[in-house]
Amino acid sequence: MEQDSFNQPMRTRSAVVPQTDPQQAVWQAPVPDVPKPTVRRRTAILGCTGALLLGVGIGSASGHDAKTDTATPAAVPQSVVTTTATPRGGAPAAAPVTVTATVTATPAAAAAPAPSSAAAPKSTVVFTTSGDGIKKTKTFTTSAEWSVSYTFDCANAGGNGNFILQVDGDLGDTLANALAAKGGDTSYVHDNPGDHYLSVNSECNWTLKVTNG
Repeated sequence: MEQDSFNQPMRTRSAVVPQTDPQQAVWQAPVPDVPKPTVRRRTAILGCTGALLLGVGIGSASGHDAKTDTATPAAVPQSVVTTTATPRGGAPAAAPVTVTATVTATPAAAAAPAPSSAAAPKSTVVFTTSGDGIKKTKTFTTSAEWSVSYTFDCANAGGNGNFILQVDGDLGDTLANALAAKGGDTSYVHDNPGDHYLSVNSECNWTLKVTNG
């Protein structure tokens, strides 16, 4: 018996679902309709929104103007007050006196010329002599620039005569060579300092003067 019960197939229980009658469905209460906003409420909402946007725009413009005013402040005009003094007693004021001053510009004095660095040396007589006929003078000392002033007179010779003047003999310069009754002149010697003498060849009376410079 136990073996037979073991070999028998097992029975499966099926759940029994009760069938519902369509007429017996659960009843649900109807959803009430939401009333739509009236025109007045829409107008109020639009008015609030417009006022808010207008306030934001005015605030932004005010901030921009404030920045501009701070960066460039407007200049404040200054008032000029002119006061006229009235003498006591109601006496009329004296007429203004106009004084005209004439200023004459004095030109600046001309600047004195600067002294030359190579000023000419002062003339100094270093030797004088006189004589007649043919002679040789004593030795004298000169600077680099010097001169000989001479005169001659041939009255004692009965007319014209020769006058020849040389420096340091025949090897030196000839300072004068004249044929006349009388005469005179000055001869200059350049770049020849040192000790010198003069040679005179004449039959006339003569004078000599040696000057430095």
